[in-house]
Amino acid sequence: MVSILFSSCHKKKTIWNSDWTAPIVNDTLTLDKYVKTSIITVNSGYYELNFKRTILDLNLTEIVKIPDTTFSKLFGIPFSNYTLAPGTSFVNSIEEHVMNVVDLELKKIRLSKGVLSIKLENPIKTPVIFKLQLPGVYKNGVIFEQIYTAPAGTTSIPGIIEGVVDISGYDMDLTGVNGGTFNKLQSRFTVTTDPNGITTSMTNNDITKATISLKDLKIDYARGYFGNKVISDSTTSTIDMLNKIQSGTIDFPASILKFTVTNGLKVPAKTTLTLLENTNSNGSKVTLNVTGQSAFQFGEAFNIDPATGSWSTLVESEKVIEFTSLNSNLENYLENLGAIQKIGYSIQLNPWGNSSGGWNEIFPTSRLTLDVAQTMPLSIGLNGLTLKNTFDFNIKQNTEKTHVISGDLIMIATNGFPIAGKIILDLIGVNGDLIGSIIGSEVLQSSLLGNASSVKGIPVSTTTIHFILSKDILSNLELIKKVTVTSVFNTPNYSTNLSDQKQIPEGAFLGIKLKGSFKLENRY
Repeated sequence: MVSILFSSCHKKKTIWNSDWTAPIVNDTLTLDKYVKTSIITVNSGYYELNFKRTILDLNLTEIVKIPDTTFSKLFGIPFSNYTLAPGTSFVNSIEEHVMNVVDLELKKIRLSKGVLSIKLENPIKTPVIFKLQLPGVYKNGVIFEQIYTAPAGTTSIPGIIEGVVDISGYDMDLTGVNGGTFNKLQSRFTVTTDPNGITTSMTNNDITKATISLKDLKIDYARGYFGNKVISDSTTSTIDMLNKIQSGTIDFPASILKFTVTNGLKVPAKTTLTLLENTNSNGSKVTLNVTGQSAFQFGEAFNIDPATGSWSTLVESEKVIEFTSLNSNLENYLENLGAIQKIGYSIQLNPWGNSSGGWNEIFPTSRLTLDVAQTMPLSIGLNGLTLKNTFDFNIKQNTEKTHVISGDLIMIATNGFPIAGKIILDLIGVNGDLIGSIIGSEVLQSSLLGNASSVKGIPVSTTTIHFILSKDILSNLELIKKVTVTSVFNTPNYSTNLSDQKQIPEGAFLGIKLKGSFKLENRY
């Protein structure tokens, strides 16, 4: 934002003129800060563009989700009256409980997080000892086991004991009692009267109840059949810088655009790339298409092999689709300068059903990713490429006191880029109306016309550009609220007077100093 306020104080009524120079902008544009992000790298002293975007990153938690599961078990006796001496066991039962999962056939999982809560209800008049075991649930080779003592109670008001256990790190075998099913958790309950309690009786109306809840389960390993889920999406992103381009063309060198599917899951898959499309700031849309030289076709599925190996030996499979100017319209696609990028895709797990016999596996490090990447020298040709940017602007003056009567804006540009440009300032009013336009007195000179910099060691040119403020503009200074800077860039070959591709050297920079040179009339 540019804001200048002129004021003065003088006791006598007099008029005099004074010259003022006010600094407005002092800035330097470089690519150095982008190098550290790996978007731009350096190769043999010149910049390269290394663009990579992950459009899908699928891991275990997105494929296997286990909601909270609660199951209850009621235990009774078939007798109208049964005497229970101290230390008598009246329940000894192994049960199967179905896990609350959908479209999954899980045989084994490992919990990274989770809790088990238990509520036990005792209907008899002496304390009882509940022993809960979960066969197939173990940690460090030890079966899960908990023992609770419930207080004495009655049929109408049972004695209740509750507890919560952290089950993080436990393995769960979900193949049931016989080992041939899935999604089934085993439990073994033993209920014994207190050895130090009293002799009491129990009827077939006295029901012992156990309620178990598995909550907040997170897993880092799973084995089974994960279904043939289809994930389909269309993602859109915007490259803001390209939105500033209004017209002109840009010529990129030969390049390769790669679409890579990496499968770290022991699950076969099919992938379909349905769309690669961009739209530029003028609404012009280009869709990437392939020619007959490519075996790949948009909209046709291709197979992705499952990963191989196991925990520490897991080896990902990879499928790479390459687009070049030989097998596609890649050059037109890139040179459309599309600020809005749209990518459509779908992926299907287990497209042939349960072909692994329930041996799909996902490990903690397993991921299925879809990436788009491009590497090319940052060597570009510009022909009338037009960029626009808008800044706030505010100069206040009082024609009855101190005000500007003449002046201009002066830009001193030190250019280390092999790019030349014409610069125009559009002065915009509060309602968006154009108050005036100013064309720079000189063209921003390419670095190729300069001398080697003692600091950077690359050619650098310096250009002084004047933007003269006309009387009409000066009379409307207070109405100007924004300045739109339009830059028309070229990469000239001074031998042929044509634009061609130029490599951008490491350390290239554009230093801008903008100042205002004003003659003021002071009235006091």
